[in-house]
Amino acid sequence: EVYVLILPGFGIISHICLSISANFDAFGFYGLLFAMFSIVC
Repeated sequence: EVYVLILPGFGIISHICLSISANFDAFGFYGLLFAMFSIVC
C-alpha cells in the first residue's frame, strides 16, 4: 500500500531530473521501470 503512494513520487522526481539534465538517456525508460519494480517486489 505504501509503495503505491511512493511510485508517483518516483515518476515526478525522475521526470524533473531528466528535464533538468541535458542527457535524456540518463536512465532510460526501461531502466526506470526495472528500478521501480525491483523496489516494489
